[in-house]
Amino acid sequence: MVPDPSPYDAVVHARLQAALGARLTIGSPLGRGGFGIVYAAEEVETGRAVAVKLLRPDLAAPLLRERFRREASCAARLVHPHIVPVLEVGEEGDLSWFLMPRISGETLRERLLREGRLPIGEARRIMLEVADALHAAHDAGLLHRDVKPDNILLEAPAGRALLTDFGIAKSLDGTGAGLTTAGAVVGTPQYMSPEQAGAEPVIGPQSDLYSLGVVTYQMLTGVLPFEGTSPGGILLRQVRDRAPPVARGRPECPASLAAAVDRCITFEPGERWEGAEDLIAALGRPSAVRSPGLQGTATDDDAASFRRGLMLGVGVMLAGAGVDLARGELLLAPLTAVGAAGVLAAWYGSLWTRGHTWRSLVLPARVHSAPAAPVPRTPADQMRSDRAFILRKLTTLPASERRRHAGLPLALDRAILALEAGGTSAPLVNQIARLRTALAAGAGFDDPAITMVIAELERGA
Repeated sequence: MVPDPSPYDAVVHARLQAALGARLTIGSPLGRGGFGIVYAAEEVETGRAVAVKLLRPDLAAPLLRERFRREASCAARLVHPHIVPVLEVGEEGDLSWFLMPRISGETLRERLLREGRLPIGEARRIMLEVADALHAAHDAGLLHRDVKPDNILLEAPAGRALLTDFGIAKSLDGTGAGLTTAGAVVGTPQYMSPEQAGAEPVIGPQSDLYSLGVVTYQMLTGVLPFEGTSPGGILLRQVRDRAPPVARGRPECPASLAAAVDRCITFEPGERWEGAEDLIAALGRPSAVRSPGLQGTATDDDAASFRRGLMLGVGVMLAGAGVDLARGELLLAPLTAVGAAGVLAAWYGSLWTRGHTWRSLVLPARVHSAPAAPVPRTPADQMRSDRAFILRKLTTLPASERRRHAGLPLALDRAILALEAGGTSAPLVNQIARLRTALAAGAGFDDPAITMVIAELERGA
């Protein structure tokens, strides 16, 4: 627990206790964030252990209070085994709080700080449980926007994953957008998707799946795919570089899981999983996952090798039984059975620690073809894809040349916004597509045709 550091906290503690009355006993702080304090508490009548999250009164500006209420209302709407529920919401004067169960255990961040990386089977389980929670949130019309190890609780003793802190959640239909300043970057830089870090006006469920992919990447490899000290610095690396494959940092990771994570953290939203339910379904079919940029379908070589070994073991036992039958005495059959069973048991044990199950190893999984890079579903998706490619090329230029084209990113952004509002003409869309095609063919930004297209874009946008 976190001790009270000042007389001010003692005053706040006493005020909160008075507001909640005799039905709850408020204990010491469990943790602190930028805007809130979480206190341990106990229901006097039932003895149930609970936690009270309080918005710091000195920070209770109208916008923050509305955001705090929103977190409570968002979480209260979601009833799911992997989301921390809200039991009660209350306000009195400048105090705003909500009540939730007290989870015994630790955060995923604390676990990673202690162990560096997790066993593959456990990382897979946590990823699926959080994906299930995100599926429920997305179905309810909410984006979490801050999926990170600090906001994933691991309940003792089994380690069940629970998603918490919907403080910057946003409605998928755009309502509630006024709770953050237009163009403001909200979230934690290391775990934000490129579109969230770039303050894109519209983001979808793929943004939360990107963050979950980064968390899982860290659970598997012990490091983050992109490091940086600011959203801008990390975004530059996301634009410029492809994340190192999971298999490079954890070679023993099953191909299906590695490909699923790699697909989560691709730059383009259209190349990620369309929704959390697709990610969950794919991980249930180990050989059906395909990573963008990789040729062919990822197959589970471990499972195929185990099945061949199982068949070989059965063959050896049958051969031993045949020899015993021919000789009229029982000797080789039990010896070969014990030997084969021992080898297969040890082999299965090593594969189980890497995330396999008996069912996934013994039963061949049906292979489903899937496109490596799904075609964008709307013209706006296509334009965003073109924009990302153009900006990626722009970042490779020397600083002096980039300054000459400083107006290009703004022109592209305006064109996307206009298209989404129904105001962009077909010629402008075609100009952006032409620019991408020319750059992909090897033309430089100093090429006269490129210069002319950029000038037309800046005039048109």
